[in-house]
Amino acid sequence: GALRLVVPGTPCGQTVTPLVVNFRGVGAAATLAEMTAGQTGLCLLPWVPLMAGGGEPALIEEWKRLALMEPNVQRRQTYRALALVFAELAKELVNWQQALEGWQMQESQVILGWIQQGEQRGIVKNARAALLELVRLRLQDPVPEAVRLAVEGTNDVNTLNRWFRAAATAGTFAEFTAAMRQEP
Repeated sequence: GALRLVVPGTPCGQTVTPLVVNFRGVGAAATLAEMTAGQTGLCLLPWVPLMAGGGEPALIEEWKRLALMEPNVQRRQTYRALALVFAELAKELVNWQQALEGWQMQESQVILGWIQQGEQRGIVKNARAALLELVRLRLQDPVPEAVRLAVEGTNDVNTLNRWFRAAATAGTFAEFTAAMRQEP
């Protein structure tokens, strides 16, 4: 639907209606030709894999030629990264990966951030699982709900590691829970 933006306290405003485009119905070759002619902006490059014919090797080569016209290196890298994401959705990933392998390969800071977040989540998830398994095997099976909630609610790897060491060295479950309550 439309979005009405108003200036508070006045009758002034602007109505914005979103444009919805199904890229499957848009020809990749025609879009790339429009870019070459300067009729369409390079900002549509990431969506080319979703367009009709967007996975054809010759079109990907034309895509690369046009992408090199983008003077901003980071934007060019973002086009590449997003094109690969959309190529996967369109089941054209293999052609795109082969064509873009090694092309303009500077690491995107955005994607590196995503990777680091994923790695950190994995580290926290593994630390939680290891700690709960250790408590279950060594101290108390099943792990009490309060302890399980405390472990699963903790995102700090250092805290989880400290609790793991406490679970490994505690003589009793009470010693372990006392160590959990201590400040680092």
